[in-house]
Amino acid sequence: MLIISTISTGITGIPLYLLFREGFKGGMQATVLIGALLILTGLLLRLRGTGARSIQDMNAMDMIILGLVQGFSILPGISRSGTTLAALLMRNLKQDEALAISFMISVPAVLGALALNHSLFLVEMPLASASLAYWHLL
Repeated sequence: MLIISTISTGITGIPLYLLFREGFKGGMQATVLIGALLILTGLLLRLRGTGARSIQDMNAMDMIILGLVQGFSILPGISRSGTTLAALLMRNLKQDEALAISFMISVPAVLGALALNHSLFLVEMPLASASLAYWHLL
């Protein structure tokens, strides 16, 4: 199930990252967007379900939705844990189990984001600088 959510996170997260990574250099427009997304995150956190389901009751569709929602957290102002918790609670998961799942799916997502950012950094770096950086790391 963790693999399903990780793939789903990449489906939304990678295109959003590539689309917006140059646009968030700062300025008034970025500040307004971050503020609006923080408000959206706050509104999402107010939504709740009944909390009757457990981890064993989760299916592939739950993990797909969870991964797609987690992918949007690449945007500044969107809380990864807040959006995943809200999605799980709206899917009627128990709160303590929602917290555990939210943490578990964060690990591959964060590692994937680090790998993506690092690989794009190396691709954009001139060849001479890349070889210098490589030898410096050794």
